[in-house]
Amino acid sequence: MLKGLPQQLQNPIDQIQTRYRHLENGFKLWLSKQSIAVETAVVTTAGAAQGAAIGVFTGILTGDASSAFPTPPPNASLNPQAMASLRQAQVSLNFLC
Repeated sequence: MLKGLPQQLQNPIDQIQTRYRHLENGFKLWLSKQSIAVETAVVTTAGAAQGAAIGVFTGILTGDASSAFPTPPPNASLNPQAMASLRQAQVSLNFLC
């Protein structure tokens, strides 16, 4: 943060980052003063919340991406040439193992 400038003239992103760091440092200080049970519960809950948020975001992206790929017709996997090739590959792999 630049000193000497009025708060209105400072970069708003810098202000947000400074506030976030201040909150984060305060939280870490508070957490360091807690018992191990409280610290474990808080860290586990925070990790679960982060995982849930990432899961929701990924689910949203996956939901949007799936509409970009057409659904194959129901009998697409019944192509005899493809099935013969797959069986031959399976036999070759079984022979190698």
